[in-house]
Amino acid sequence: MNPFTRSGTRPNASRGRRPARVGLEPLEGRALMTSHAAPVAATDPEAIKALAAEAYVWGLAPEFNLRFSTYNTTIAAPISAFTYGSDPAAWNNAGTNAGDASVLYINGFLDFTRTPAMVLTVPASRDQYYVVNYLDNDLNTIGSIGTRTTPSDEPTSYLLVGPDSPLARFREVDLGGYRYRVMASDTNLNWMLIRVGMNTLADPAAPDSVPNTTTNLVQKFALNSLAEFRRNGHQPVSPDSYSTPTPTPEQEAAAEPYKDTPTEAVRFFEQLGRSVRKSPIPSRLGGLSGLALRRLPPWYVPTVRREAPLPGPLLRPAGRPPVVRADRPDRERLPRPEELGPGATASPAGGVRGGPGGAEPVHRGADGGRGHERLDHPEHDHRHLSE
Repeated sequence: MNPFTRSGTRPNASRGRRPARVGLEPLEGRALMTSHAAPVAATDPEAIKALAAEAYVWGLAPEFNLRFSTYNTTIAAPISAFTYGSDPAAWNNAGTNAGDASVLYINGFLDFTRTPAMVLTVPASRDQYYVVNYLDNDLNTIGSIGTRTTPSDEPTSYLLVGPDSPLARFREVDLGGYRYRVMASDTNLNWMLIRVGMNTLADPAAPDSVPNTTTNLVQKFALNSLAEFRRNGHQPVSPDSYSTPTPTPEQEAAAEPYKDTPTEAVRFFEQLGRSVRKSPIPSRLGGLSGLALRRLPPWYVPTVRREAPLPGPLLRPAGRPPVVRADRPDRERLPRPEELGPGATASPAGGVRGGPGGAEPVHRGADGGRGHERLDHPEHDHRHLSE
């Protein structure tokens, strides 16, 4: 019998006191401990070993992301900031984490429990190769921005939000008169790994040489909080230095417990537990859950391009009521500033009138007019709700 299957009941107190057996629901579901009895006593070493083996395999990715992010943000750039690479990957530098000597790496981690909204700014990509690989806490690639998926001739800014953000189900939003593409994640802790193409054999004066790629491309990527980006006039804020200082002995000591995969089960599951507490298993009510893959824009993975509006009802997950304005109960509203973090405001767009509760989101018109474009509306390219 599968030790992960729920079965049995708690012994009745009238039959005498016996230790309650512990069962585990399928990990593909909620992975929550229950008071139901397991088919095999939890004191059986073989049952414990089988449970631990399954839990270990399931937890490898979230444990790694918690441990890897803690290690890197201790000895390098802090959370919600980039570590910029300027040397081709080699055995004795940080590039060995991925190990492709034909690209320069930029590494960063985001934690939406600390900063609810971030802005990623990327340079033009049509004539210079790069790819922004955006991974969630389970190391699923959820976003791909760059030459292949989002070719562009000018810098572009993306609003990065977590699973609890009221903007998670929008394709684009206009905040304070500035339009953002929205990139949502279903987990709070996320990893961003950027690869920028260059040529180690090129002459230093060549555009794709390491020095020129570093200055003209690598250093054009920026990661800021939404409040910081807005305070700077909707422009990215560059770091004071693109170099990573040598970690201090104190930093190295603090990072040491996270350097390698734990060899003891208790340590591994302690880190896994911290990871899952920070980024709970996505539910049907959060983030992008419930959206058809073909409704996702090109910067999401996987992407299925569509040529015409898709039929079907609004895909709002069951049980999640819409956020409404007190004076217009039939219309949804943009989030209030406190829902987006310090310094953020939502202003009317596309002729939408503001008022108590904020401005209503509107779908982008067929003529490309300003507005707020939802991913879960069957006609979000053609329907405009400002009237």
